[in-house]
Amino acid sequence: MAKLKGKRDADSNRYAVELDGVFAGWLADVAGASACGDVETGPTGRRYSRRDQLQCRAWPGMPRSFYAWVLRSFGEPIAGSDGAITLVGSDGLQLSRMLLEDVVITSLTVPAIDDACRERAKIGLTLSPGGVRHMYRRARPIGGEAQEQREPAPATDHRIEIDGLVEECSFITRVEALTIAQEIDLDATRGLRRTAPVSATSLVVVLPEHKGSGFFRWRERVPAGQASRRTATVTIGSPEVGFSVVLHDLRLLELTLLEPPPDADDGREGTAEGEVLQRMRRDLRVEMAASAVGFCFLPGK
Repeated sequence: MAKLKGKRDADSNRYAVELDGVFAGWLADVAGASACGDVETGPTGRRYSRRDQLQCRAWPGMPRSFYAWVLRSFGEPIAGSDGAITLVGSDGLQLSRMLLEDVVITSLTVPAIDDACRERAKIGLTLSPGGVRHMYRRARPIGGEAQEQREPAPATDHRIEIDGLVEECSFITRVEALTIAQEIDLDATRGLRRTAPVSATSLVVVLPEHKGSGFFRWRERVPAGQASRRTATVTIGSPEVGFSVVLHDLRLLELTLLEPPPDADDGREGTAEGEVLQRMRRDLRVEMAASAVGFCFLPGK
């Protein structure tokens, strides 16, 4: 029987990740890194092949050690890790191994989540290694710890908290994809540096219109596009890890009413009761932008 594409099982995790000699989770997909590019020398004397990109996807329930790497990559100063990505067969045998020097995450995409796509949603990553080496070796079993953690963690919704809108956030039915990215360069004296502030795409959520009164009040009180003091926290993956994207000084960009599908009409259209029912069925799409973005682990995690 053919394997279902995107199925959430142990075989969907094909690449084991090591960071600084420690197992740090599994990736579902990896592409890129041909180890080409200009060779430069950093301030420590290490040689860098500037700068191949690896495109990766992973189930959100990654361990804390993996998300700590995200924090280091987007921190100040930028800090990468030496690591390895190992292709592993369904029998647990290592097939090939890619060694990475000083690898930094340059973008993280939090996937869209709703009832229809929750089970298939994966985070997207762009990795920028300082150097790449490929190794092909006799097959041997992957370590016991890695094999034990190969089964993906259960799917979870993103947990969203926005200052002053706690109740409204509890009714969110869909979160659209959110990408956080940075541009980096190598300075001969200072090492890796950021060429522009870390950026994020818009935070977009959908909830029932009749549960969105707080967003309407926000629009009435603050002009569209003007920064507020509100902060949004988007927590992804396992609740035990508590890894969060933090969006500061939110700006409300747009509120859009989404009409229900035509088959939702029950014949009472045009009546007062029908108008109430129509409003109950409509969704509200809220688009917000952040003035600054960062990452954290929730307190106690």
